[in-house]
Amino acid sequence: MKVTTIIAALLSVAVVDAQNNAQCRKLGLPCHATKTIPYVVKKGDTLTHIAHDIYKRKVGICDLAYTNHIGYNPDLIYEDQTLLIPTDCKTIDDGSCLKKHVS
Repeated sequence: MKVTTIIAALLSVAVVDAQNNAQCRKLGLPCHATKTIPYVVKKGDTLTHIAHDIYKRKVGICDLAYTNHIGYNPDLIYEDQTLLIPTDCKTIDDGSCLKKHVS
C-alpha cells in the first residue's frame, strides 16, 4: 500500500512538472524559467540594473527583454511599467539581445 501511494505521489509530481514545463514553453519564457513574478519599474531603472543588482544575476538582461517583448533597445523601459521577471532560470542570457559593435 505504501509503495502504491509513493508511486502515485511521484507520478502526480511528474504530471504537474510536465504541465508547468509545457505552460512555460507556451508562454515562451526564456532561460527555462518555471514562472514569472511582476516588478514595477522605478525611476532610473534599467534592465541591466534590474537583472544584475536587484535580482543578483539570477536572470539575464536578455531574458528580461525577451519575456517582456522589449525591442531593439533593451534598456528602454518606463517608470511604473510592470515587467515580468522569469524565475528559476537554468541559464542566464546577458548578451544575445544586445547590439554587436563592429570595429
